[in-house]
Amino acid sequence: MQLRSTHPFDRTEIRHLLAIEWNDVGRRSLAVPDGPAISISATPPASGEQGLTAHKRLVRLHMERGSLSGDLRCSPASLPFEDECMQLVVARHVFDAGAMDGGLHDELMRILAPGGLLLVFGFNPLSSWRLWWLRQGMLGMDMPEWNTADQMRRRLVSANRTSSRLDYFGGAWPISEPAPVQVRSRPWHGVWSLGVRKLRAVSHPIPLRSRRKQVVLRPELAQLSPRRVRL
Repeated sequence: MQLRSTHPFDRTEIRHLLAIEWNDVGRRSLAVPDGPAISISATPPASGEQGLTAHKRLVRLHMERGSLSGDLRCSPASLPFEDECMQLVVARHVFDAGAMDGGLHDELMRILAPGGLLLVFGFNPLSSWRLWWLRQGMLGMDMPEWNTADQMRRRLVSANRTSSRLDYFGGAWPISEPAPVQVRSRPWHGVWSLGVRKLRAVSHPIPLRSRRKQVVLRPELAQLSPRRVRL
């Protein structure tokens, strides 16, 4: 009997999903203003995943024993970047691994610049892939920590001024060959993608206190009494 890897990212079907995701990241990054960007993934980037044309200053990190490694080493709960410094933030399946849930949601939104884009990818627990996942689990493969797109949206946008967009990838069933064309997005496809934009703060001028109108009394109505009134 052929031995199977227990890590889902070693499977051919999952690697094809990752390639589709990165192509989408490259396409959508073209609509984001040039500036610093960061990509955080659950596994080291594949050889075919090159940098982003529109964002030359790309920091690439991946999970490694509960921390983040790659271009630098840090804790997922304390990213070493200033507030609102990243125009593009990409998080691919880091929440599917479970160990990355300690404050990373807040950190992603903290470093995202106003007008920037956050892309979060996760395995879809409501997809028709679920039967495939169950079978692989019976063969010893690790299962993801399932998160729905709605759960992720609530965590990310609850305390922030944002807009979001939801997409799906991977088709209705795993394939062992690369898909030349991405089929139309459907809610039962293998991966969900949540795009979150942090809206710019809109400033409104503070209205100045209107000057008190000076009422000019007619002379005949403003005459003072020559005598004081004694109480």
